[in-house]
Amino acid sequence: MKKIEYLNETYYYDKGKFYNRSFLELSKKERNSLCEYFLSTIDLRTFEFEEFIELSNELDNGENYEHCVKIIEKGFEIYFDKRDYAKLMLPKLFRLYRLQGNSKKVIDLWESFWIKKVNFIESSALYIVIGAAYCDENRIEQAKYFANKAYGLQCGSPNEYLSNLYMRINSMMN
Repeated sequence: MKKIEYLNETYYYDKGKFYNRSFLELSKKERNSLCEYFLSTIDLRTFEFEEFIELSNELDNGENYEHCVKIIEKGFEIYFDKRDYAKLMLPKLFRLYRLQGNSKKVIDLWESFWIKKVNFIESSALYIVIGAAYCDENRIEQAKYFANKAYGLQCGSPNEYLSNLYMRINSMMN
């Protein structure tokens, strides 16, 4: 647990969650500026790859989505040439964009840039979130295409997320 002094108050950070001095978890409104401050005290350029992944996972698990997006985007600046980073983080980044109601951004980024790098970042998780973004935008044929690609990567045994995507596609087609 990390202690944070902010605006003459004591707070704590542990695994993506922020607590007040009584160890009560902060509301989203309360934690937003604290999270911003906390992240400003960290020099991400000094982080090892694994530390970077861990921080983004913590922020995601703590539902600090806006800040998690910023961290992942910063990671693309730092680890752009590291294929593992894109393969691990792009599905998460796209999922977070969708949570923020920005499915169009997922599609735009995919169609304008990431599609060219598909050989290095291909994963069922990536295809599922792209398919879901196409569903969000009522582009059913494209959603089905990505669902089928994910199905192939899962060797014909769809996980819960892919099954949900297929159900969504089927309900939209009827």
